Amino acid sequence: YWPKTGANPTTDGKLYLAREKDHIDEYTGSAYVGGPLIEDTLFFFAGVEKRKTDSGRVVAAGGNATLDAQAALSGWSDRTDEINRYLTKFDWNITNDHHLELTLLGDRYSRDEKLYGFDYTSLTHNDVLNSTHQYTNDPDNTNGVGAYTKILKYTGYLTDDLTLQVLAGRSNIPHPQSLSGYDASLPQVVVEGNGAFPGYTYNNLQSYSDTIASTKYKEEIKANRIDLEYRLGEHTLRGGIDSVKLSSLNAGSAYAGGRIITYSATDDANYKQNGMTDVIGNSSALRNGGLYYYGTEAIYSTISNAYSDQNAQYLEDKWQATKNVVLTLGLRNEQYKNKSSDGQVFLKVKDQITPRASVIWDVNGDASMKVFGSVGRYAVQIPTGIALRGANSSLYTQQVFAYTGVAADGTPTGRVNLGPAYSANNEYGQPKDLRSVSAQDMKPNLQDELSLGIEKSISEDLNAGARFTYRRLASTIDDFCDPRPFITYANEHGITDADGNPFTLDGWANGQLNFSCAAFNPGKGNTFLVDFKQDGNYQKVYLSKEALGFPTAKRTYVALDFFAEHPLKDGWYGKINYTWSQNKGNTEGQTNSDLGQGDIAQTVSWDHKELMEGSYGYLPNDRRHQ
Repeated sequence: YWPKTGANPTTDGKLYLAREKDHIDEYTGSAYVGGPLIEDTLFFFAGVEKRKTDSGRVVAAGGNATLDAQAALSGWSDRTDEINRYLTKFDWNITNDHHLELTLLGDRYSRDEKLYGFDYTSLTHNDVLNSTHQYTNDPDNTNGVGAYTKILKYTGYLTDDLTLQVLAGRSNIPHPQSLSGYDASLPQVVVEGNGAFPGYTYNNLQSYSDTIASTKYKEEIKANRIDLEYRLGEHTLRGGIDSVKLSSLNAGSAYAGGRIITYSATDDANYKQNGMTDVIGNSSALRNGGLYYYGTEAIYSTISNAYSDQNAQYLEDKWQATKNVVLTLGLRNEQYKNKSSDGQVFLKVKDQITPRASVIWDVNGDASMKVFGSVGRYAVQIPTGIALRGANSSLYTQQVFAYTGVAADGTPTGRVNLGPAYSANNEYGQPKDLRSVSAQDMKPNLQDELSLGIEKSISEDLNAGARFTYRRLASTIDDFCDPRPFITYANEHGITDADGNPFTLDGWANGQLNFSCAAFNPGKGNTFLVDFKQDGNYQKVYLSKEALGFPTAKRTYVALDFFAEHPLKDGWYGKINYTWSQNKGNTEGQTNSDLGQGDIAQTVSWDHKELMEGSYGYLPNDRRHQ
């Protein structure tokens, strides 16, 4: 139900979503086969699994005339969700010392959906087909994202003590979708609260809401790795290199219908937002009962290509220190590059050394009781998505207008724009200056972790254990979109624009300073390249943490995990887990779960310093008991 706010009489206390009408049926089937193709030389295994879910559910909210009208067109969904998986593996013993493995695996998530009308008065759906949709590997519309993967691995026992492993893997993740009934010329129409002018009808004929992905979107992953292992007395020494290249082709999304038209009302005659050139009280906006009625047209598109590369080298020593104690020491060095749609590097993280160590103590020497611990620093590769709005040409504008009527398709008639199209992050579809979209010499996303635990076999029928985990954010990458630190720096250092004028915030809004957003390390000092005169000459600008105005990025996670397990015996297996945890700080990471914001490393949190005031506390993804 809608909350009773007292401010929205058309929806207060009314039914929001009729979930009691939902139903679901699930089916699962699997098969496998395996065995030798050539005795003692070539082996084969194959397995397949299919899961199918048939469901019907209400997918459109009700509560007022506009929402009920939309639900009457496409408020009921009949869905068939399928997950198809396969695994095929070949093992070839070329000789006793040389072994080759080929693994082929894949899973495909799909949804076939038909939309019908739903009546919020009778709480029934009709049989009038509105549209049909087919999605594949779409995180917003299927129950997962699958891939088709090929892995080739060679293992060579070069001597009794020296082993070489070489691995190459390729993954292809297609995201095809069929949007039957989709009309790209129809905008989305939304009425906010009391934003409908009395007597006007606001039809939303667009059957899709929010954003849709490109039908040509696909991802590719290329991974290669070489490992060399040498046994030296009580030490097992390992070293290796690996490379991971990510490609996202036709990634991103755009508003269904190209735009969203939102109709609103305000009683504030001084209302002036989103690029308006004057207050609404001085405009031609419709007026009734002390309210001013206006619209906002939002346009959004980030569809483009993006790339990310990771390279790493590592050394490891696994040492049997005593009969019952094993120590493992490791060192990893990593490098990262993110590239724009034309393959140009715009974000580069140089050598990052991340040490790790672990210990395992077999207390009784018979594996009946184990005490273990580990400590280390870990870095995370930045996904390709940061390029879509950070480095590639992106479009995200809002334009406020007055109107005198509404056409049958929900678009305004008698439209008068109350200002130019406005973009808070300067996303007007123009090419980005790749030298200024990220700070120089950034640290990657780093996290330190300490873990201590114990596991014990209490009896033949019961195992139990506990583990303590502590994690601390060392550094993160996000974007900020505030030109004020650069304006202040320029004015303090006597830097002017090409015409000799001092920099101002109004000047920036009119193109005086070519800055929209830049990736950086929040809560630290950062160095940027800035072309103040826009003549191709870039100046290094160091902005301290204080000059940027942001607090130190903080996140600490503390957890206690407990488990009790009945091993597979007498025909059954069971396990109980409990986790107490606390997640505290001022940033979740590279996404925002409270806003549902999935733009990697481009959250709204660090866009402007004011947004981080009072930000420290328990984080939105804090889950105390699980």
